[in-house]
Amino acid sequence: MSATDDPGAAGDRCGKWMPRKRANCARMLGHKSECRSAEALADRRWQKTLRRRGGKQKDDPAAVARWRRAHKFKRLGITEDEFNELLAAQGYRCGICRQPFGETRRVCADHDHACHEKSDRSAKACRKCIRGLLCVPCNTGLGFLEDCGEKINAYLTEQPASFLRSVGRSGIEPLTPKV
Repeated sequence: MSATDDPGAAGDRCGKWMPRKRANCARMLGHKSECRSAEALADRRWQKTLRRRGGKQKDDPAAVARWRRAHKFKRLGITEDEFNELLAAQGYRCGICRQPFGETRRVCADHDHACHEKSDRSAKACRKCIRGLLCVPCNTGLGFLEDCGEKINAYLTEQPASFLRSVGRSGIEPLTPKV
């Protein structure tokens, strides 16, 4: 095998002198990234970040708690003191069902989607549009009611079943499948 067939031959490498390392670059010719010595290429610590090793921060409950704590108030557009004042004003309970918040009951900030200023994309709400603090089931239910409110009101005023009661069963012909 000749020197030119060896992939590690000097002709296939960048070879740029790196005075601080006192070594030549060991990357392939025409590489686009920074020059590295053979020693640096062999030491792959720089590649082994937590994400690249396959580990995820979401697997670590302490890391998840730190992230939520750090970003919760930024997303809400309020300070931690304002959040605590609102929580105390509600008696540490959900604003709708009045169930107390505890370790297992997550707190959601109810806010008016129409009010929110779209200029700050990092925040989900602003100080002006937060209406109160709710538990997850109440917040989800309120969201459905807000989205479908007009349809629900129309249904309740029309009441299709009342038509059946007024006409009676004998006045309605059953649907028969067409053959």
